[in-house]
Amino acid sequence: MDKVEFKKYTSREIIRRATEIVADDIVTKCDNESAVSEWILSRMNFEPLRFVAYKTPCIGDFICLVASDDIYHVPRDVFLGRNIVE
Repeated sequence: MDKVEFKKYTSREIIRRATEIVADDIVTKCDNESAVSEWILSRMNFEPLRFVAYKTPCIGDFICLVASDDIYHVPRDVFLGRNIVE
């Protein structure tokens, strides 16, 4: 049986919208049965933010916003490897 072929693609230059999880944030896992975990970020004086994660989010990690229904967790090492953080 043949293997699925993966082609190389060059990424477009993009500006990514993200927020870093800081020590004062409260991150809680939602109770659900899906394969991807849903979480909520609670930050003082801001609306709670629902996002998805494949790994447990930690302080210093990032949450990226693609669209209002596409918000996801990115571990710090992955985010820093793909983005310029000033």
